[in-house]
Amino acid sequence: MHRWLVALNNRQLGDASLTTAEGEASPGDLVRVTLHGRKLKGIVLKETDTRTSHTFEILESNYAPSWIIWQCLQVLEEYPINCFELLELGKNWKERPRTFIQFKAFNYVPVGTKEKELVRLLREKPLELTNAVMRKFKVQIESFLSLGIVEKVVVPPTSYALTYARLEKPSLFVPNHLYEKFAHRPLPLIFWKKLLGHWTVEKLKEEEALILELHVLSSMKLPVDRNMPRQEKPPTTLEELPPYLRNLLEKGEKTLLVFPSLQMARGFAREILKHKLPAILDSGGYTRFLQEACSSKGGGLIIGTPRSVLRPWDNLMHIITVFEKPEDLAIRTASQRLPLSKFIPKDTQVHTVYPQPTTKVQLVSMAGRKDVEVLAYIKGVHDPTKRQLFLVNRLGFSTSVQCKNCGYILTCPECGTPLRYHRRSKRLECHRCGYIASIPDKCPRCESLSLEPSGLGIERLELQLGKKALRSVKDLDHNTVISTTKVFRYLPKGIFDESYYISADADLSSPVLIPEKKFLRNINYLKVWTKTEGYVFVLSRDIERLKSLINEGESIITENVKQMGLPPFGHYIELESSEQQLSFIDAVVWGPVYYPRKKTYKYFLISANPPKAVLKEALTKISFVSFDTF
Repeated sequence: MHRWLVALNNRQLGDASLTTAEGEASPGDLVRVTLHGRKLKGIVLKETDTRTSHTFEILESNYAPSWIIWQCLQVLEEYPINCFELLELGKNWKERPRTFIQFKAFNYVPVGTKEKELVRLLREKPLELTNAVMRKFKVQIESFLSLGIVEKVVVPPTSYALTYARLEKPSLFVPNHLYEKFAHRPLPLIFWKKLLGHWTVEKLKEEEALILELHVLSSMKLPVDRNMPRQEKPPTTLEELPPYLRNLLEKGEKTLLVFPSLQMARGFAREILKHKLPAILDSGGYTRFLQEACSSKGGGLIIGTPRSVLRPWDNLMHIITVFEKPEDLAIRTASQRLPLSKFIPKDTQVHTVYPQPTTKVQLVSMAGRKDVEVLAYIKGVHDPTKRQLFLVNRLGFSTSVQCKNCGYILTCPECGTPLRYHRRSKRLECHRCGYIASIPDKCPRCESLSLEPSGLGIERLELQLGKKALRSVKDLDHNTVISTTKVFRYLPKGIFDESYYISADADLSSPVLIPEKKFLRNINYLKVWTKTEGYVFVLSRDIERLKSLINEGESIITENVKQMGLPPFGHYIELESSEQQLSFIDAVVWGPVYYPRKKTYKYFLISANPPKAVLKEALTKISFVSFDTF
């Protein structure tokens, strides 16, 4: 029996859940490991010599591709990661055929709720038979196929599926000259939407005048326009980027353009088309065009997000990050944030370009003012005729609940973090460990009835201004926008007349390693989303500290890192294990802290050795370990 290192799918137990197990397998296999009476899914990484009593059974062979396993093992030697989540990002990158069904019997009258829903989806476009679709409509699809109502189309990995449409009969919505010119000709659906408009196309589909069909394409290429300007020197601003990209494409050098979010990448892809540059957008799914761009020896331009770096690149010569440096960008999975710089190929040149925001930043002193007075100031500056953004980076109604009589603050009994009051759900929540409690009638310390909310949350600002917070970028119809950084990072640039940063003091006191870095990043985003002639107002009770941060931010962050004695990702380590007694060489250890919900022990270490060495030492003593570093 061989022993294997397995990456576990167990998000509750930390960032890098690894174990060793015995069995017959190969790297990339999906297995089920029996661990302390629990059965957990995992992906086999490599063979190891560590002794173990755990066993596994194989669920699916070749679940994860070999190229991303190799990348995981390379990064794991220097930085602990949740390999299972990372490997799942690459499982869609397999050369599997895609199966679609398209509607044929347009006069069919559906019976039942599910049939009506399935027919509605098929009238809109051909439907891909994914696992989710088959789970929901398996019986209806099998019935439709047996009756000939739908037709199955298999798209091989070497091709790409594109929806076409044919105008089969005259309609009042289509002018006669257009019908005579384009009738009975299969043309891309996007062409009809551009020609007639989205609403008209939907009406034509309802009339069964426009018939949809699936076409299989083998390639799609666009030549570089030779009449547009070029630039040899690497760009420093976003405005200089298109001429530089055109120069790289002519040289045949492959380039990856990395944006912090997919929304930003899509927006820039539209701008690239205006400059007549051939580009491929990596939106996270599998397309043959994208795979050809990765494996081709020639040049190409790919626009994507930090996850795009995980693709199996061949001869990638340039990575250009936009808005942020590679060390500030991250590959995000369900429970972790992995530094992008760890995954960049060695021989690839890296550049960073920034927009040129000239928006002015103005500090507003709130020294000596209570929460009610701060809310009154916000109410006073609110102008419904202007486009205004209010950034409150705190969920809930208030950041804490405090006794007015004795000053006691209600805290989480499990982790000691102040509990936040949520007005909608009428309960207290800990945003660190997930603890939930009801609101007590009186103070636990002095038993007075003087408990009051303290600190500004987004629900409190919603109540003050009479506006709901922004849920997505689709809700930008109103002039007043209240948002957190989770949503406002994806807003279109230069759309607000004024921006107000309300939670600056709370962000600077947040329990992260270097809060100043987070504060400066939010300021830069606010500059980008505000018009150049507009203002960014920062509300704070400590104006002097903010002045020095805005003027000398980078040097202050560097000095803080040096004072802590930490390199970029540090040697401060949180380790979670099922073992109660652990000791490490050249490390100061605090703990263990027992977590009854998880039935595990957490240790806090400051080690002179790099995380790689600590992880290696831990795996020699125990069969399961979960890691997190800062």
